[in-house]
Amino acid sequence: MAAPTPASAYLHSATMVKAGIFLLARLHPAMSDDPLWFWTLLIVGGITMLLGAISAIKYFDMKALLAYATVSQLGVLVMLLAFQGEEAYIAVAVGILAHALYKGPLFMVAGLVDHATGTRDLRRLANLARPLIWVTVTATLAAYSLAGLPPSFGFLAKETMLETYYHFMEHGDQAVGAVALVAGMIVGAFFVLASLTLLWEVFYRKQADDLDQAAHVHHKPSFSFVVGPLVLTLIGTS
Repeated sequence: MAAPTPASAYLHSATMVKAGIFLLARLHPAMSDDPLWFWTLLIVGGITMLLGAISAIKYFDMKALLAYATVSQLGVLVMLLAFQGEEAYIAVAVGILAHALYKGPLFMVAGLVDHATGTRDLRRLANLARPLIWVTVTATLAAYSLAGLPPSFGFLAKETMLETYYHFMEHGDQAVGAVALVAGMIVGAFFVLASLTLLWEVFYRKQADDLDQAAHVHHKPSFSFVVGPLVLTLIGTS
């Protein structure tokens, strides 16, 4: 995507990609008693969240990895909207907010890395922790929330999601709830893997895969470039 990084981060974390989720949420009170609504959202959302999570770790472009993680998160939200009850509504609301607070900074981190080195290719990036210290701090905290580790907002989103599936398994259809719970756990594991891949490949490993075209820092961003995503990240991990 050729859009400026702030616009890309805004659209892909908080607004444009959530428009469909907002529409489904608005329709949910009127449609939730229809079995066709339940099964459509459950199946489409479940397949989307699994394929998105698996696809994320296959790409070498930082923004592509983050974009497919977004696809997976949207699948999670669609699947949650299949369920009725307060737990599901809370999980959707928390999931939307948590996603905005960690994915926006991560997209901006991808832009900062691209600005500094001229590339987003994970095969050419390595050992940027020292030259891009504040970018590294921001990326680490945001990826920590993406992985769903405590006490981040991402952890709260993952826990409310799993609680919804567990509640349905206990008080609804046990088989469907168990399948949804296992799928949610698998997606959570892939989010951890995507977070580790992003951090390790860009910031912490010693040398790039492609040594002939290894990237170097040409335009070190000032702290004013980092303060915006850093503030969002701190909100999401507090």
